[in-house]
Amino acid sequence: MLPKPRRNRGLLEDADLEGGMLRVRRTLTRVKGKFSLGQPKTAKSRRSVRLTNLAIEALRAHLSGQLQEIDRLGSLYEDGGLVFAL
Repeated sequence: MLPKPRRNRGLLEDADLEGGMLRVRRTLTRVKGKFSLGQPKTAKSRRSVRLTNLAIEALRAHLSGQLQEIDRLGSLYEDGGLVFAL
């Protein structure tokens, strides 16, 4: 089962690609056009998720592209710690 797209959010510091785990500790929400980081709504929402090999490969490829973009932007890049947000 694939995650719902709006919940498909992660933070770089919460992704352990070597260990194959993603920790869900925060959420990215948008209210009235403004984004903010917050806590998951329930204790059950705060969890660790085992990543499949395909997910790990996709995240590594995405990270590689991000690093190229960071290099391209240079000092204009502002690190928010996000892996991706849909």
